Amino acid sequence: MTIQNPHRVTSLSLMFAAGVIAIGCSSSTPSAQGSGDGGGPIGINGGDGGVGADGGSPQLPSACARIGGEVRVTQGVDVVTFALAWDKDHYVLVYADTSAGSPGIYGVRLDENGQALAGAVAIAQTHAPARLPTIALMPNGGYFVAWEEGENAKVVHARMVAPDLHPTSNDSVLATTASEQARPIARATSNGVALAWMDQVGASEAVNVAVVDTAMKMTGPKRVAMNDSAGYPWLAGDASGLALLWSDKRGGPYDIHFSPLDMSLTATADVTVRTGPAGDALLGRMVKTSFGWLAAWEDQTLADKTHVYMSLLGPDGSKISDGLVEEDDGNANWPNIAWNGSAAAIVYYEWRTGEHVPQIYMTFVDGTGKRVGGLHDLRVSTGPGTSQAKLPDVVWTGKDFGVVWTDTRDGGQTLYFARVACQS
Repeated sequence: MTIQNPHRVTSLSLMFAAGVIAIGCSSSTPSAQGSGDGGGPIGINGGDGGVGADGGSPQLPSACARIGGEVRVTQGVDVVTFALAWDKDHYVLVYADTSAGSPGIYGVRLDENGQALAGAVAIAQTHAPARLPTIALMPNGGYFVAWEEGENAKVVHARMVAPDLHPTSNDSVLATTASEQARPIARATSNGVALAWMDQVGASEAVNVAVVDTAMKMTGPKRVAMNDSAGYPWLAGDASGLALLWSDKRGGPYDIHFSPLDMSLTATADVTVRTGPAGDALLGRMVKTSFGWLAAWEDQTLADKTHVYMSLLGPDGSKISDGLVEEDDGNANWPNIAWNGSAAAIVYYEWRTGEHVPQIYMTFVDGTGKRVGGLHDLRVSTGPGTSQAKLPDVVWTGKDFGVVWTDTRDGGQTLYFARVACQS
């Protein structure tokens, strides 16, 4: 699977919130299928409000609203992937730029409005293509940054960087794989950094997990999953617990599996989160919540479309509820999730019905898996014409959500930022 699935979108409108401008808010009420008040489980279709400014997107009320405009945050013209984090009072953004002349992994710090606090820093300048960076915030300050590199078989590289993003360690090779995708994902633990990635053993894909200390010494790896095909790992958690989500093909198509990890990063269970009759479930994402975990993924059960599904899980991975995330019947891809303590923002890009280019959308759900207030999805990006917005990420700052995505409105592919407030 490529990191950019070509598929389709509808527009939005915004609720009035304290200190937030309401944009194009319609007076039409949601007309849910199977729920008279529009407050049913996510996946229930909403109302059909008026025509939006783009000539085709209905203006529907949302529990979330964008604060201010969209801010361009990188200058490269070929920014392919990135990772986003919030550190006390500012965002930390690391990204892979393959622009001619200076390819590599870069980092920049942004204030709460997405404005750069200083110039971009070269974390690693690479000769081979680099992509899919991941970042872990270290408890004593600074960051661990890892990424995959290589034309075919991928190598996992990593560096420690200071709070100002300048490297404090050498560029270390932590894993050499036979896989065409490594997809490293890092999370800080009490023992250092937990790092998971894809590998290939013979004809079988595998998921490995290891611990890396601040001197870049790695303990492991442990093979968590290896069947006919296991991949697309994701780590989530905090000091009180860590868990792994991955895709596993032992039953036919790729399904979503979950396991808590103990202090030694040993998987203590193997819970099947999603079992589909056909079509793969890939690109799983997960966050720790007050009730356990919330997972979302790309689901290709319908051959001509990709949808984003989610599942609320207990601490042991037991299913609480599940459902479709987006409300429009277009093609939705690349979910990411942030939890604010009582509700979750799930972002994704989608080609919605009647639209010809993808835009960034957010679904805001409560701890039971329902849209907050029974309201509708928020369209975050408003790129003009034929520009495409893809690959979003989202983080919670303690006050609101920050969303970053790739955007082609300036001719090449660069990163844009928006600030979003939600009423729960």
